[in-house]
Amino acid sequence: MNSIFKRWIKKEAFSRTDEFSSKMIIEKIIDERGTSPYIGNVAAVGWYLGRLEGIIKVKEGIYKVAIE
Repeated sequence: MNSIFKRWIKKEAFSRTDEFSSKMIIEKIIDERGTSPYIGNVAAVGWYLGRLEGIIKVKEGIYKVAIE
């Protein structure tokens, strides 16, 4: 997973208003931008979402944006 893909994940995650999964994020990115050898898998997206500030893990595999 490269820095461009990380930027796409961050942009897509913070545009969500409700709960989402890493699978929903990766599906949206592939629909908009197509596939690439640099796109990680669902586990990699989940790993990255868990490390972003402002993203809260609700339960296993489900995330939401923290309301400030």
